[in-house]
Amino acid sequence: MSHHHHPKHGPFAVATSPQFLDVLCVFDADTILSTYPNSMDPNNPTQIDSQYVFMVTDAANALSGQGGGELNLAANTGDEIRWRADTVSGGTDNTVIFYNFLPTGGGLPISAPQANLEQVTVPLPNPQNPQQPTTQTIQSYYWSCNVNQVGSVTYHFQFGIYDSSATPKGFYEWDPFITITQG
Repeated sequence: MSHHHHPKHGPFAVATSPQFLDVLCVFDADTILSTYPNSMDPNNPTQIDSQYVFMVTDAANALSGQGGGELNLAANTGDEIRWRADTVSGGTDNTVIFYNFLPTGGGLPISAPQANLEQVTVPLPNPQNPQQPTTQTIQSYYWSCNVNQVGSVTYHFQFGIYDSSATPKGFYEWDPFITITQG
């Protein structure tokens, strides 16, 4: 998308208005639970292999790492990154909820993520008229942070896996390496 690549004229960069970058983290919750059982201490979550996590963002924002456990994002200072979590089964069996983000080492190109609750209206398939969906209103959430500078950081994303009645089934962390490159 052209608004991510502004030409620079002389010594002055063209100002860009802040963008929202959505990153969806999809977890293979069933495999995580079976591979790492008895991980019930939220203060000492079990480190998982990044092969069980898939980070996905808009093609324009992903320089590399699309669909993997590390991500190289094209962003500018002031942009907001919104992190959402889901499971391969779409949360029908298990739900992943982030509860902590711990940066390790180096500069901090992004601010500390904060949780945001939102009420959203989403379409639902309508079996009587497949081309005209109905809608429902649900509570949703995302974690957001602001881009402070270009750079790289490793974060420990800590999350719980819960069943449909919000009973914890395990606490885990994974440490994606996030690189912010000038968009």
